[in-house]
Amino acid sequence: MERLLFIARRASGLAVPVSSKIYPWHYPPTYQLLVLPLALLPYLPAYLGFIALSVIAYIAALRKLLDWPDAIFLLLAYPGSFICILHGQNSLITAALFALGVSASARKPLIAGICFGLLAYKPQLGLLIPVALLAAGQWSIFAAAAATVFGFAGVATAIFGFPLWRAFLQHTAMVRSIMERDLVPWEKMPTAFVFLRWMGIPQELAYVGQVITAIAAATAVFMAWRRQGPSLLAGAILVSGSLIVWPYVFDYELAILAVPLAIIATDMAERGSKRWEPPVLLVLYCAPILTTAIAKLTHLQVGFLEILAVLLFCVHRLFWMPIWQIGPGPEVNTASREVRQTH
Repeated sequence: MERLLFIARRASGLAVPVSSKIYPWHYPPTYQLLVLPLALLPYLPAYLGFIALSVIAYIAALRKLLDWPDAIFLLLAYPGSFICILHGQNSLITAALFALGVSASARKPLIAGICFGLLAYKPQLGLLIPVALLAAGQWSIFAAAAATVFGFAGVATAIFGFPLWRAFLQHTAMVRSIMERDLVPWEKMPTAFVFLRWMGIPQELAYVGQVITAIAAATAVFMAWRRQGPSLLAGAILVSGSLIVWPYVFDYELAILAVPLAIIATDMAERGSKRWEPPVLLVLYCAPILTTAIAKLTHLQVGFLEILAVLLFCVHRLFWMPIWQIGPGPEVNTASREVRQTH
């Protein structure tokens, strides 16, 4: 056990091999379990191996959502993925799990539940998953996800023991203090809380705004999954909404937006789009490369506005753009005309 704890401590220090700064480890034991093998490697092989596996998972999962010949290049060129790779962060894994969970929800509930359950390694991004599954009555997915979470947490507890969970929970107060005091740069935190604080809103009211934003996102997810069940557009609302709920989110997590952006692009290709939609999609695709710099210069958290815009775009496509209101796309002219004639 002492050897495992030593390896776990090494794993939590992989981000910076030699540094005078302190980088707190805010992850639960479930993520400690995932990175445990990396601590057995030197820093550079561990980093390269982690990034390589993350990119492979990201490409393999999102290719299911963006089935175009040049999809791999589009996914790799997405600025959000570059930011994640540069930071050595895990958002590509999160994007892959979300993509697999969403794409498998309609026909493979066991796989979908496992993918959603594995997001327990970063539990704050899975808060809306139960809302979606309960709204759609997806009990098989819900059961598989719950079993995966308990199994995942059980294995981590068996290896590391309960003290690591205690330390994780005790870290929450420190995380809140770091966020409130701008000890991590606010320009890198695309959240409603930071957006409102930079607008001069007092801290308590900024928290109220964060809660209202979270409730609105949860409502959108509930209504989408209640209306359409586990459709791709409902999944896109789930993923983009999940990034809005929590006040502690960083710019490298914009990589996760590749999932709803890929779904929107595919939906536009299949059903057609209005004239303004392709340029808006292009702006949202390119935006992550500039969000932090613009926020630093202007003290306007444009990263939060980007996430919100993606969520609203998904809501627009699902609720207010039924097929008979959309200009016919290249592959659905006949179907579009038939639907419009019946209305």
